[in-house]
Amino acid sequence: MNIGIIREIERGEKRVPLTPATAQYLIKEGHTVYFQTGAGKGSNFTDEDYIKVGAERVYTDTEVFERSDILLKISPLNEIEVEKLKEEQCVFAFHHLAVQKKSIVEKLVKKKITCIGYEIIEKEDGSIPCLDLMSEIAGLLSPVIAGHYLKSDVGGKGLLLSGVTSVPPATVVIIGCGNVGKNAAKAFLGVGAHVIALDTNITKLKELEEQTGRRVITAIANPYNISKYIEYADVLIGAVLIPGERAPVVVSKEVLSKLRPGSVVMDISIDQGGCIEGTRPTTIESPIYFEMKKFSTVSQTFLQQLVELLP
Repeated sequence: MNIGIIREIERGEKRVPLTPATAQYLIKEGHTVYFQTGAGKGSNFTDEDYIKVGAERVYTDTEVFERSDILLKISPLNEIEVEKLKEEQCVFAFHHLAVQKKSIVEKLVKKKITCIGYEIIEKEDGSIPCLDLMSEIAGLLSPVIAGHYLKSDVGGKGLLLSGVTSVPPATVVIIGCGNVGKNAAKAFLGVGAHVIALDTNITKLKELEEQTGRRVITAIANPYNISKYIEYADVLIGAVLIPGERAPVVVSKEVLSKLRPGSVVMDISIDQGGCIEGTRPTTIESPIYFEMKKFSTVSQTFLQQLVELLP
């Protein structure tokens, strides 16, 4: 089997879908691996690292498309890349087809492309191994990002997550207790924040309580509770996931407007459309934007590309 990797062209994307170690394993199993020069640069792998294990270097992405039976990517296919695909080719990537452009999906169908999305690869126990690791990183980095944007010099409240003597800690409301939410809750607790977690699955809430020694306040994620707790939030985390589907919108603009000026909103479900109404994808270079809702300034930052900081 001919397997190929191209250099990612999406702005800020530094990850590579195949490391030299994995390429070596595939080659020993009898496969041929092609890589576009510079494909591993963002993850600190040189061309020589791949060549040493037997991979074959090519110089354009077109060569990779033409030679590969299976194409490995990170970012979803764009219009230009779809045009270069061969009929009946197989492509692994974070496709997010539920929110992909209709024109791209139609071209994939017409070319009979087999799309395998890392975000929906599921094991027998229900875990999603490729997405779980990305979710863990995003959850653990959430306090780092939130703590920065709570600073007054960037439009925040001028508040420490941990609080200080005579000043209480920040209140963090997390909607969704999957891998992202669970890790975010633990990380925020670790820096001394006051954490409230909501989910529709009471089993997940019980597990989170047990794992944190009942230091997290939990509640069922229904419209009443979401509206109630958002009023107290200094940081709001949206972490709702339905594998393979668009994320449901669980926070309306009306409810979002209850946030006080300088609050931080992080919609980690944004790669699946977002679970907070009105949010939009941002980039590492320009990670936030501000909105006025009933005279409340809301600072919103999203983690769609946050894991790229740790390729």
